[in-house]
Amino acid sequence: MHVPAHILCPALLAGSLSALGVFGDTHYVAITNLNPVAPYTDWVCAATNIQDAVDAATDGDTVLVSDGVYATGGRAEYDGLPNRVAVTNAITLRSLHGASVTTVSAQPFQPALTNVIKFPGPHG
Repeated sequence: MHVPAHILCPALLAGSLSALGVFGDTHYVAITNLNPVAPYTDWVCAATNIQDAVDAATDGDTVLVSDGVYATGGRAEYDGLPNRVAVTNAITLRSLHGASVTTVSAQPFQPALTNVIKFPGPHG
């Protein structure tokens, strides 16, 4: 029996494309996780801060952040200022349920001298 391409199961198609390397891996972040284990590729082993998952991701990957206020982690990049999250590769960074329930906080850094999330361009 021939099944037209437009009737194929989207989940099956996505799984097939993922196996071919068309889609990258997903790295998870959950502030309440008690057992973070790199590379954070499921909720059971999710990172507890966004920077750890971003650092584990490679080009084409997604970092999926669960609800909460994220006020730990981060590092300095290029300009020497602290960043709560420094994204230095071509990844997708997104919230699981949206901005209304996920916050990235600059505290306890001095807010005037901090990038909350830095997406450096070709010159930093």
